Amino acid sequence: MRRALIIFAKNPELGKVKTRLAQDLGQSEALEWYIKLMKRTEAAVQGLCAEKTVFWSNAAPMHPPAFGREEFEFAVQQGDGLGERMKNAFNSFNRKGYNSFIIIGTDCWDLKPGIIENAYQELKNNDVVIGPAKDGGYYLLGTNDFHPELFENVEWSTDVVLEQTVKKCEKLSLSVKLLQKLSDVDNIYDLPME
Repeated sequence: MRRALIIFAKNPELGKVKTRLAQDLGQSEALEWYIKLMKRTEAAVQGLCAEKTVFWSNAAPMHPPAFGREEFEFAVQQGDGLGERMKNAFNSFNRKGYNSFIIIGTDCWDLKPGIIENAYQELKNNDVVIGPAKDGGYYLLGTNDFHPELFENVEWSTDVVLEQTVKKCEKLSLSVKLLQKLSDVDNIYDLPME
């Protein structure tokens, strides 16, 4: 089984990351938290047996604060809107012959290597694996085939993303395994106790 791990990351630039968090903490502290989240995500995926590619929102940074190790490939997100960018990332690995795809972001503090490995294992018996986020979205989406419909006509960044995705799976007769529910860090109330 050829496994791809797609990591969607925003370029760590002042004023362009964690904008809702910045409303409470200011842009500098929001950027600091984003870098912590990136490093935490890097630690969660190190050692996983998968082709790991970080898809940056813009050109890959010359010296990123995370994901600088050789085990990470870099690419740039392509497309208009989150759904199209995710669909294009999945399709890039589909064209290369991968048959197990997982996408994560960089804003789930509690994401652990075991959760991601478990998702790959669940893909042996399920068509789709979803890690639901407490805000109604998801922190992880995995498939064992390319299903472009999962990324189309979704109300991204709302509390119905998970619901809409599960309904699409049902419509396509895809079996779904839901993982444990975790929180994304979007605002001051989501911050972990350090």
